Amino acid sequence: MKSDTIADLSAKDVRAVLDYDPATGDFTWKKRDEDINGWNRKYAGKEAGCLSNSGYRLISINNRLMKGHRLAWLIVYGHWPDGVIDHIDGNPSNNKIDNLRCVEQSLNMRNQKRNRANKSGFKGVSFFSRDQRWMACIKVDKRTRYLGYFDTPEEAHEAYQRASQKYHGEFGRFA
Repeated sequence: MKSDTIADLSAKDVRAVLDYDPATGDFTWKKRDEDINGWNRKYAGKEAGCLSNSGYRLISINNRLMKGHRLAWLIVYGHWPDGVIDHIDGNPSNNKIDNLRCVEQSLNMRNQKRNRANKSGFKGVSFFSRDQRWMACIKVDKRTRYLGYFDTPEEAHEAYQRASQKYHGEFGRFA
């Protein structure tokens, strides 16, 4: 089962070492035929991998670290995803198969959470100090669209929500 790249690793190879429950999104190690250095005693039947600081499940197979959501896709559909795997609910540790969808990078970017540095508390809303007003803007097709200036961050957020629904549809995120 030695592979030079992640793409060389097949669904069959991964299924041979990992159990995946699509309903819960959980991964567990399978028992190995050869119990090398007590591997089965230490790992078989136990949760595979660990959570990264950003909340993604990371699993090492053949000394290659892979994200759990990509492995889930491979196990269920039998091929590596063509695009980016998006967690529909925005929770990177929720690897239930019905929470995963394969999308283009540009669509996945629409589904990002509010930046931590944002001081308004709302995605797409910032304070414009020159006019002492709140500004709303949204990214559409790699371009910034300015939605206007508002007296309160809540009003600016409402404008952002309307634009997000219009331009981003199901991929829009308001927080």
